[in-house]
Amino acid sequence: MGAGYHGGFGNTKGSGNSRKKGYQKADQGIRDKNQLYSGVEGVTEHASEIVKNVKNGKIKVSVLGDRLFEEYLGEDKNTAAVAIGNKISLRRSSVTALSDFVHEGTHALDHLAGELSKMTVINREMRAYKREHEFQKAAGIPLEFANEDDIRVHVFLNYGKKGGRR
Repeated sequence: MGAGYHGGFGNTKGSGNSRKKGYQKADQGIRDKNQLYSGVEGVTEHASEIVKNVKNGKIKVSVLGDRLFEEYLGEDKNTAAVAIGNKISLRRSSVTALSDFVHEGTHALDHLAGELSKMTVINREMRAYKREHEFQKAAGIPLEFANEDDIRVHVFLNYGKKGGRR
């Protein structure tokens, strides 16, 4: 398996309240991959590890326009990013691109380490959202979730029910 979806059931926008508060509103999408990498590298050790694995070719990244993202991946407008194995696909227009990259990069690293098949969906999403949260705090950007309890509620509501992303 090894798929992670940032959006849809695991909507990167979090609760309606975080979106209303302007969660990462200042980030206006991705111009190019170098902007993406420089935006996360050095912020946290984990984010730097993701970039290192991209640069050495172990993780592949595609930045796609909205139409291509939806047609190629079969995703809806609410999905901002997807990781399938060691491949990350990001929506160019995402206002949460840096956080999306860290979240999906966590799934890609777990895939490379052979950990995904050993983890439940809830455990891997908790891990990815925690890494994303650490990144947001270190980068000084608005937090999607106030704390780990908020993350847990989001993950259980969106990934714990039948039909959630697997």
